[in-house]
Amino acid sequence: MKKEKFHLPPLRPLLIILPVTMLNSLFFNWFYVTNHIAYGGVTGIAQVVNRLVGFPPIGVLIMCLNIPLFLLGWRFLGGSMLVISLCTMVTSSVSIDVLGALIPFEAVDPLLACIYGGLTNGATMGIILRQGGSFGGSDLGARLLKLRFQWLPVGKLMLALDLTVISVSALTARDLDQALYGLVALYISTLAMDNVIYGMDRSE
Repeated sequence: MKKEKFHLPPLRPLLIILPVTMLNSLFFNWFYVTNHIAYGGVTGIAQVVNRLVGFPPIGVLIMCLNIPLFLLGWRFLGGSMLVISLCTMVTSSVSIDVLGALIPFEAVDPLLACIYGGLTNGATMGIILRQGGSFGGSDLGARLLKLRFQWLPVGKLMLALDLTVISVSALTARDLDQALYGLVALYISTLAMDNVIYGMDRSE
């Protein structure tokens, strides 16, 4: 995988990505955080650390954990995708903490939370990916691992990272239900994301 040359990203994708990212943060707080459903990737690691230590807030942890990934991405991948992803990640992290502090989200039925959480998370991620962005995290980690394991598709690498984090989250919480709900939400999210990305492609 060759490193892309850097150039400033166009403004139009950011005008779509940033409000969708804030919606994603709203749904994450509402369905995942409030109902203690395990989440994959760097965000899931931030959930685990926040639960074990109690601080700093999840959004701050997401930014801190993403720093080494973005530095590696800048070194080995480059390209405008990384700039868009950085904007997305910062917007998401800030929105998670601000919305979590401002809105008193109430827990809902865990099964409904993982269904609605998976649908909304997958749909918003699909829109962001179609605009050339990402949240960093497992997406960026998978792209970096692809440099080493070139025979493995990025999707399977992302899935492996997410499953690992969800398993660790369940072990630290000693709650099997959390992992099962997390797996259901991950499966629904993947289906919704693929439908947004490839369904729109088929309709064009």
